[in-house]
Amino acid sequence: MNLRSARPYWPKTSRRPSFTSVSRGKLGVDILIVGAGITGALVAYELSKAGATVAIVDRRPIASGSTPASTALLQYEIDTSLVKLSRLLGKTHARAAYSASRQALRDLERVCEEIGGDVDLVPRRSLHLAVKPKDVRVFKEEVSARRMIGIPATILSRNELALQFGIDRPGAILSQEAFEVNPIKLTYHLLRAARDRGAIILPRTTLDTSSLIGRARPFRFKLNGGGRISANRVVIATGYETIEEFGEVSRLSELRSTFALATTPVRREPWPESALLWDAGDPYFYARTTADGRIMIGGEDEPYTTPAARDALIASKSRVLMKKLRELIPSSRLRPEFCWAGTFAQTEDGLPYIGQHRRWPGVSFALGYGGNGITFSVIAAKIIAAAATGPPHAAAQLFRFNR
Repeated sequence: MNLRSARPYWPKTSRRPSFTSVSRGKLGVDILIVGAGITGALVAYELSKAGATVAIVDRRPIASGSTPASTALLQYEIDTSLVKLSRLLGKTHARAAYSASRQALRDLERVCEEIGGDVDLVPRRSLHLAVKPKDVRVFKEEVSARRMIGIPATILSRNELALQFGIDRPGAILSQEAFEVNPIKLTYHLLRAARDRGAIILPRTTLDTSSLIGRARPFRFKLNGGGRISANRVVIATGYETIEEFGEVSRLSELRSTFALATTPVRREPWPESALLWDAGDPYFYARTTADGRIMIGGEDEPYTTPAARDALIASKSRVLMKKLRELIPSSRLRPEFCWAGTFAQTEDGLPYIGQHRRWPGVSFALGYGGNGITFSVIAAKIIAAAATGPPHAAAQLFRFNR
């Protein structure tokens, strides 16, 4: 699948490292990971850290699928509010999902400390902005629900929002726990760390996953380089392309096209604290800053049709996004420099699918579908590593296929 247009911002920020692994001959590992984007890198890191022998393959160069299209706002908030999720799945399930998402932020911060590289991880507060006055009433119920499970959140009135952040909206939820990160740098450093623990990394390598159903273990694959690889388990971390190869997954999610841009660098902090911004629109608009002083914005989602139709909308969607940014942050000097589109998937309840599916014994899926993809991928890495090397993770039941 063509997952994105050709000119996202992130690839300019870091040179892709070279991973020179030999794909000829026979290789044997505990776990084979398919997909070398941010999700596969997180899974490889956690598995290698736990002592498993790991290989990771990708038909592309590493981190060149949907990872460069990410805007990498890291929040515990799920696309489905805690109040709504409680109605869908029950309070116990919803509360546990939000708590797991919040814990994932702490886990990622710890991982970044462990790998030691500069990935531009910056703690931020975040603002969920009301679009209409009635949104504030909904926000009050949401804040109350979060506080009941120990998540700090505050309602800001229009006056408080204007005074503290210079933004004119009917109100907002102020959250204390969020991050921004460079997803390309993070992927590179995770793969380096996994490699240093013995992981075998095979970019530009294809294998046939269509016959995974009913295969005896260990799984055995032929590689396009002429080699062979065997593995006791397989992890599918191919993101939104998974829908093409695994029909059961396609029935659980919906593909969408999304649009983003990065402005030219600005000299000053564009709004106080460079807080993460996202609004209550449908689809929602969001904004963050980058390490080199740009403003990155996104939204304007559409149902996915074809890559060509998606990319034909980049210019018009970019104009709409810039209009929304200027309404929030009046400035005639803001200019877009990088504009791109990407394809992503969303689920009915806003939660990811993580773990084994009954049709594919021995195969685990790490599908961080939704607007919180990186946070969900952190959870997936923890769940899959626990399943492979020890007792099950406490959150495994929350994101299973048959929930």
